Amino acid sequence: MYVQRLFLSGMDAQTTIQALVRLIDDPDELVFQQVRDELMKFGSQVLPVLEQSWEQDYYGLLFQDRVENLIHDIQFETVKNQLSIWLQSPDKDLLTGAIIIARYQYPGMDEDLLHERIQSIRRDIWLELNDHQTAFEQVKIFNRIFFGMHRFRGDRQNYHTPAHSYINNVLESRKGNPLSLCVIYSVIAQSLDLPIYGVNLPNHFVLAYMDSKHSAFSLQQEDEYGVLFYIN
Repeated sequence: MYVQRLFLSGMDAQTTIQALVRLIDDPDELVFQQVRDELMKFGSQVLPVLEQSWEQDYYGLLFQDRVENLIHDIQFETVKNQLSIWLQSPDKDLLTGAIIIARYQYPGMDEDLLHERIQSIRRDIWLELNDHQTAFEQVKIFNRIFFGMHRFRGDRQNYHTPAHSYINNVLESRKGNPLSLCVIYSVIAQSLDLPIYGVNLPNHFVLAYMDSKHSAFSLQQEDEYGVLFYIN
């Protein structure tokens, strides 16, 4: 078959990809499945060619429909592979994980802008923190700046909208669900050396300020999980 001959002809990867893309609208389903499987093997490097062809070449509705599905499938596989690598990493950086998920819907998002927005919030909080404050005082300052100055809030009217699962959207709109807000809150807190981590409760997500200095022990009120207090 022609698909098989492409790989016997010695063409470079980019030329092969372009040749395969031109076969996407083949009416023979078996041919298309072969084409799809080969394109999937190339992974994310196929996406620019597919997107350009979808925008500039019009080979009919079948072609456009198949290209759209291929783009989504490749994006999904790419994100799945990146998350798998992230899960196996020793540190499991929370911000990195959130960015990987956002790339599924926004593969071309401006990650530098995302980091700038986080650093802006972090800087405003850092300016008001000092070592003489108690954990409770530090969280009050954090909340005042995070929810007050930067106006982050939960969206109760559109609680389950997918947009609230993408960190870039939440940083731009300042609206999110408990999980996405807690992720941003926790990422900034940990960058400020505040021991604040997520707790997944049934049907809800909260944060815990961990008793890293064992201050509750001296008050004989130590929590069995090492939590000083929770943040809803």
